[in-house]
Amino acid sequence: MPWNKPGNNSSDPNDPWKKRHPSSQNPANEAADLFKRVFGGGNGSGGNPLRTMGLVGLALAGLYLFAGYFQLDQKEKGVVLQFGQFNRIVDAGPHWFPPFVYDVTRVNVEQTREQKISANMLTKNQNVVDIDLAVEYRIANPEDYVLKVDKPEFLLRNAIESALRHVVGNLSFEDAIVNQRESIGPNIKPRLQQYLDNYNSGMYIMQVKVTEVEPPDPVKDAYLDVNNALKNQKAEVLKAKRHANVVIPQAEGTKQKKIEAAEGYKARRVEEAIGAAARFESLLAEYNKAPQVTRDRLYLESVEKVLQNSTKVFIDDGNGDNVIFLPLDQINNTNSGASNTNSSTQSGYVQDQVIQSGSERLRNR
Repeated sequence: MPWNKPGNNSSDPNDPWKKRHPSSQNPANEAADLFKRVFGGGNGSGGNPLRTMGLVGLALAGLYLFAGYFQLDQKEKGVVLQFGQFNRIVDAGPHWFPPFVYDVTRVNVEQTREQKISANMLTKNQNVVDIDLAVEYRIANPEDYVLKVDKPEFLLRNAIESALRHVVGNLSFEDAIVNQRESIGPNIKPRLQQYLDNYNSGMYIMQVKVTEVEPPDPVKDAYLDVNNALKNQKAEVLKAKRHANVVIPQAEGTKQKKIEAAEGYKARRVEEAIGAAARFESLLAEYNKAPQVTRDRLYLESVEKVLQNSTKVFIDDGNGDNVIFLPLDQINNTNSGASNTNSSTQSGYVQDQVIQSGSERLRNR
């Protein structure tokens, strides 16, 4: 078969058909030939060493420059170390530092992190409570957070337990469970922040939330009974207060009315006493002028007042022998059919007779 026809198996290097079928070549050899052509060693001959070294150095320099480039997000800050020592803090944006000389640690300073903890704590009255809480915090000082604390989360957990133990240890079982449960978180926050600041942790506590405060499982049923009793007690206390709010104002009003009535009675009696004293003084002046006349008038006025309410009258004739008895009540009953005017006239007549008799007796003395 001619050399220039397809299918000829001749080993002639000038065979054009052989060049048109690269699959018949060894891939490893083709890669080696390509490398030689690129770096100057075509056809198996040695290449230029300087050119090879230059290209390798250029590639390494590009890799070095690329390795030193980084970019920080808006929420991040970079802690730059130079040979392991703190150098500076960089903000968001593109940056480049020589690799192996500077090292940069990214810190998200706006992320809200959370640390949850569950613990058994001893109260002031030697009881145990189970407490679950969550602490929200963020990184406030990246330098301290990266360089001055080896294990920040471990430190934070220990600080939370210490602050929680201090706060709960000053509360009784009832206060921790019911009365002051809501104050546990706010009381833990400043103490926990103080602990972290003392260690230069670079962390800022945003919120401490107590999610659960319960007695241990073996005594939970007994606690529920006690808690129900406390609720009933509070309900009764509130009921009593509502009743007191109704009764006390009424009592205050009654008291005020009685005080005002007493004050009015006092003022009236004082005025009456003042008037009586004034009348007595005026009567004394008249008595000094005419003692007998004044004495008779006082006697007659007194007898008149007494007889107005009397139904029986006894009259002494002055000799001591005869006593006249006037049963005015029987007289009034006998004359019940008569008019009120006649009865009044008769009673007035009797009173006038008695008064006249008394007056004559006074004159004869």
